[in-house]
Amino acid sequence: MLTSTGYVLLVNHDAHFAPDELSYLQLAQGEFTNIPAIHRYRVVMPCLARLAAEAAVALPRLLGSARPLPLGASFYLVNSAALAGAATLSYLASRALGARPLPSVLGLAAVLTSGMASYLTGLALVDSGFIAIISLLWFACSTRTRWPLLLALALGPVLKETFVFFLPMALLYGRFAPFWQRLAAASGGLALCWAVRVLVEYLTPGASATVPLATLAVEHLAASQANVSALFSGAGLVALASVFGLWNGVVLLGFRSRAVVQSWGPLLPSGTGLFLLAVCLHLILSGDAARMLYLTFPVFASTVSLVLNSQPWVARLFNPPTVA
Repeated sequence: MLTSTGYVLLVNHDAHFAPDELSYLQLAQGEFTNIPAIHRYRVVMPCLARLAAEAAVALPRLLGSARPLPLGASFYLVNSAALAGAATLSYLASRALGARPLPSVLGLAAVLTSGMASYLTGLALVDSGFIAIISLLWFACSTRTRWPLLLALALGPVLKETFVFFLPMALLYGRFAPFWQRLAAASGGLALCWAVRVLVEYLTPGASATVPLATLAVEHLAASQANVSALFSGAGLVALASVFGLWNGVVLLGFRSRAVVQSWGPLLPSGTGLFLLAVCLHLILSGDAARMLYLTFPVFASTVSLVLNSQPWVARLFNPPTVA
């Protein structure tokens, strides 16, 4: 599902279609000059894409054929694999929360048929890796499993520094892991993020960011009011609704009465509200509302699964009435 839709965008978009893509392609090429500070330290996904590209041309180069690195295609493969991993974790989380197999699969369809899935796999972006790590966090909280939680805390910040917005959920509602372990994993993740920044500066002493990080942070905060206004404008609401399209109707179906909400709402993990709050902070600080809303990937998949699972027709499908 991912490889087909993402490939169409990969081979049919202009090089300047997404400004962020140019930054990450440069990082994959080892070029750090004139890259915005907000992008230059997100090196994990570009490094994985570079490794995949080097592997693809290794044999032709050994045979004496000089070929350029297929970085666009390697980003496509890495991003597709990351989003597929996020989908698998979301499915397992839905099953652990009590959804049957068919509703859980439909929950996956709700997030994988989104146009944002094609956008994130077909372009050289890093959001798919971030979605994979927050899906790991969601899986950990849904299954109450310690090691996925600690792994998410350790790797989240280095994939994208805004993972810190998700730390309250992990620290407050990850009680199935000892607090000292959660604190150690979170501290290690932040230290790793800082170490990558120091290493990048050390290895690229002549390179400079187009805009310093502090300036970018101030600009994001200053633009937050305008971003909120844009979100509640007609165009903003249409952009938000288009992320999951008609699947929004399934979620609305789950809110049609208090009794219906009680049939599936309590099954969600305790920290769901903090997860959604972290996504809201991304929406406020970013000018790309649709891409940020897609961070609800695991929550939306589980919500659709649980809402469908609570419907009488699903119960009849799996437990047909017996004929006396």
